[in-house]
Amino acid sequence: MSNINYGSIPSSPPLKTHHLTTAERDLLQSDRPGYGSRTRVEVAFNLVNATVGAGIIGLPFAIAHAGFFTGIFASIIVAVLAQMGLYMLVVAGQRVGSYKYALLVEHLLGRPGYHFLNFMICVQAGGGAVSYFICKCGQHAACINAPS
Repeated sequence: MSNINYGSIPSSPPLKTHHLTTAERDLLQSDRPGYGSRTRVEVAFNLVNATVGAGIIGLPFAIAHAGFFTGIFASIIVAVLAQMGLYMLVVAGQRVGSYKYALLVEHLLGRPGYHFLNFMICVQAGGGAVSYFICKCGQHAACINAPS
């Protein structure tokens, strides 16, 4: 290989093999699948943790009002629909080659879909903040108005 300079760009020596650290591998995993260092069990627990969240708190209330068997049946239907939606999302990402949710939505639904997604994420975050403040204000009001 000859050392030829193209314009003002000097030729560089051949690239050295660089072994990735765990932090670098995790950073690459966020954009390109296949570089992750997590096991399937760790991924499954992370997915369950993200999916279940605070919704588990309201589940007994919902089942009590729907009835036991109806509530269990509805929970199973919702679980199946959520699994199907996640599967379709993964397949769409693989077909398009986009592994970021916002970019996948933009590719599938266009620019208006991208803006709608961002709007809905803001609404969801705002709704969570409002419900938190309602709960906290209710607790403080009960403490302030409590009889001595």
